[in-house]
Amino acid sequence: MAGPGRETSSRPPFAPITYRPTTPLYGPYIHQINKGGLEEIIKSQELIATPGRGGVDTAVRAVRGTLRPTPPGRRESIEFYTHERPSETHPTDVSWPRNEGARVAIILTRVARPGMELELLRVIESQPP
Repeated sequence: MAGPGRETSSRPPFAPITYRPTTPLYGPYIHQINKGGLEEIIKSQELIATPGRGGVDTAVRAVRGTLRPTPPGRRESIEFYTHERPSETHPTDVSWPRNEGARVAIILTRVARPGMELELLRVIESQPP
């Protein structure tokens, strides 16, 4: 489970799940899939910390924003929320510093595969007060 909240779905399995958070969420964020593992991310609802360029600043990294379709020839991307506040690194970039291999729990909402329509996985119903 990605964190405090509950998922409900009375729709067929191909329909998005409605996520009703019980604690504040941060996001939406976009994470580009650079080292593979999209199916594992979808299954686990976690992102793994990796070293940044030059092997420094090990973290989970993302940018603020709403996912758009990915043109052919580009990398897959995901849109997500999390219950954990990120460390701000730039006006648009965010990170969650971790040891290499450590994980950040996410609530995955959409997937962009090159040359395809956006895949909606979850709908965030509302934020708690």
